[in-house]
Amino acid sequence: MGTGDQRLGWVPIMLATLGALNALPLWVRVAIASLAVVGAYLFQIPIATNVPGEPFLLFFVVVGGCSLAFGRAIGFFTVALTSLLSLPFFEPGNSLYISNAADLIEVELYAFLSAGTVLIIGRLGEALVVARQEREASANLEREKSVLLTELTHRVANNFAVLSAVIRQKSVCVTDPQAKTALEEAVEQMSVMARIHGQLCLGAMEGKSIDSQIFVKALCEDILACAGNFRRLTAIECVAVSHPLHVADAVPLGLIINELIVNALKYAFPDGTNGRIWVSLERIGTKLRLTVNDNGVGPQHSVQGTGLGRRLVGAFAQQLAANVELMCGFPGTIVSITFDPDRRLSHLAANRPAAAA
Repeated sequence: MGTGDQRLGWVPIMLATLGALNALPLWVRVAIASLAVVGAYLFQIPIATNVPGEPFLLFFVVVGGCSLAFGRAIGFFTVALTSLLSLPFFEPGNSLYISNAADLIEVELYAFLSAGTVLIIGRLGEALVVARQEREASANLEREKSVLLTELTHRVANNFAVLSAVIRQKSVCVTDPQAKTALEEAVEQMSVMARIHGQLCLGAMEGKSIDSQIFVKALCEDILACAGNFRRLTAIECVAVSHPLHVADAVPLGLIINELIVNALKYAFPDGTNGRIWVSLERIGTKLRLTVNDNGVGPQHSVQGTGLGRRLVGAFAQQLAANVELMCGFPGTIVSITFDPDRRLSHLAANRPAAAA
């Protein structure tokens, strides 16, 4: 693979050279082409002393090179000039007048074939120049999109921060415990959405999929970093398999991970003891299975919350078309989410022939 890339390393250089040559002023291109023809003519003079007649091979090379480098207009100019300069090689006195009809036919045939070559090679050169321009335009567009996406990511992150600050200020004036808890949960949801948004923008810069291993590990680190006092009491261990993950699946998957970890931090260790949470994303056949378990008190003895977390996990699991399993870990709680990460690609592949028909 690397050897092939090295072999093709001359292609960008050639395209850049053609673009630079075609961008030269017309008079410069005419001057260079004229010098090339004159040089070929002078080089041919001593050769013609030993091998009289037929100087077309060297002239043909010059015509092809000028057509590729400077375009068809300069190519036709070199055809006319080389045809004229080839005439003296057929007469002993270096005259432009040819008395032999067969020699004149050779010159006319050379001019005809050279003109055809100019049409082909000139069109090839123009196509290469256009391809280079389109490539540069595409690269500029990608750079502009990258800048815009970076700016959008920064603005969205600022908006999340502003909304979180506003909700926190409003929660100070709320006296109802349930309402205050709901606002705190809303702030937490907004924070995790901000973290997921940042991960998606960084990971999906080049396409619509991100690496599941990078995404899950980074998200667990962010959640633990924002866990406040829980960070001193609970450790999170994360193991994830590397698999392309569609952006539309990464959002609900990230929210599920956040809900399960936050619920474990809140309710699995009510007595404040040190705990441990394990997060794993493993491949089971053609599917992925997310497992979050802890060594806490278990679902039967944990502090009962509002139940909103479980409902959210169920709603997010529906977006993944996933199966949810809740088990007692003896000790602790185990929650497993199994889904097919390639179902969107399979759906697109199945519908493509019908759409094309």
